[in-house]
Amino acid sequence: RELGEVLAVRAFRGYLGAVGALGAMLFGYIGASSFVLQEGFGLSAQGYSLVFALNAVGIVAGAMATRQLVARVGSARILAAGHAASVTGAVVLGVGVAAHSLAVTMTGMFLAIASVGFVMPSATTLAMAASRSRAGAASGLLGIAQFTAGAIASPLAGAGGSPWSFVAVIGVGAVMGPLLAAVIGRRSPFAARTPDAL
Repeated sequence: RELGEVLAVRAFRGYLGAVGALGAMLFGYIGASSFVLQEGFGLSAQGYSLVFALNAVGIVAGAMATRQLVARVGSARILAAGHAASVTGAVVLGVGVAAHSLAVTMTGMFLAIASVGFVMPSATTLAMAASRSRAGAASGLLGIAQFTAGAIASPLAGAGGSPWSFVAVIGVGAVMGPLLAAVIGRRSPFAARTPDAL
């Protein structure tokens, strides 16, 4: 019953969609990035581990920046910036794969994945704020959305053994995040911060 009541909140549904899209992008990256970089670009196992670590540092740096900025600009604007970074990263990633450029591909991948540090805490904060009275149910739904989308996206990212499957999953996840937040939640992802500085 409480899950249904949480899902009835329009703003929550929008942010839930954004979290699900992020889960698809993140788990698609985890599932197929090694294939793209090692098989497609000849990166060694050690080289890939360093790239993976660098992208993880990007997520942590984004989360730390979010913590410092949230009181001044609000979660809604940080979420919009994170979505902009993920879309930009997806475009750069596609250009890198098309040009068979390792440097450009890695740059796009970094932008897309580092955006997780901005999007995840901001979308979660806004979603929880939209359903404060049912925080447990809301938290559970956010987890379900992220991992369900990730379970679907991970095998799709490696489908057919093509790096374009990976690019497609990253691109769809990056675009669907702000789109779902805006259309389902019926609010602009560039909206001003909430009164309580979320």
